[in-house]
Amino acid sequence: MHDLNVIILRAITTQQKRLTIRNKQLYYLPNNIEFLHWLVVLDIRSNNLTNLPNLPKTLEILNLGHNWFTTIPDSIILLTSLKSISMYSNQLQTIPNTFFEHLINLEYLNLNHNYINTLDNSIAKY
Repeated sequence: MHDLNVIILRAITTQQKRLTIRNKQLYYLPNNIEFLHWLVVLDIRSNNLTNLPNLPKTLEILNLGHNWFTTIPDSIILLTSLKSISMYSNQLQTIPNTFFEHLINLEYLNLNHNYINTLDNSIAKY
């Protein structure tokens, strides 16, 4: 946890646009991460995450690959600036029907290597 605190503190003091927290065996992110309003890229692949707190609305690129998500966190749906989401190699089984409604800027979605068997017909309109 000490590593994570140092990483977050560095991001706050330098106002980095990109934050990478890989291979840290994280089970959660701190709730205050949503206040990093200058953040554009968040790469938190290869951890043990199963859920997310609210994230900065300024995010454009989000990499959640190689974690333990079984569902797509609701907090992602609120990120209308997202252009790219990677959730490959998780435990996803479904995509919420409302997933694409607010993600109007989404250009890239990687859900490879999950357990999604069917897609709701309503997704086709997006």
